[in-house]
Amino acid sequence: MLLIEAEHVVYIVKTIRPYLLFFSLLQNSLSEVITKLQACTPHFVECVRPNASSQPDSFDSFHVSTQLQYIGVLEMVRMIRYGYPVRLSFQGFLSR
Repeated sequence: MLLIEAEHVVYIVKTIRPYLLFFSLLQNSLSEVITKLQACTPHFVECVRPNASSQPDSFDSFHVSTQLQYIGVLEMVRMIRYGYPVRLSFQGFLSR
């Protein structure tokens, strides 16, 4: 009975080891990405599609306004219209 349990443990270790290797590689890769993102100033570009079917010379205003609302452009325009600055420099913040 002891030999069967030992074989069972060896089988479990052999099946778990590749997963542990995978997760340690994934964790190292994610920490590298996070380090790179924290070291830079990322800028994001959002593409707005003029229609759902990607046909030329076709503009669907409802489709475009839904996308603009989803990515927050309309809220940003609303804030600027009310006079709130979108971004303040640190010196500008301190001077207020």
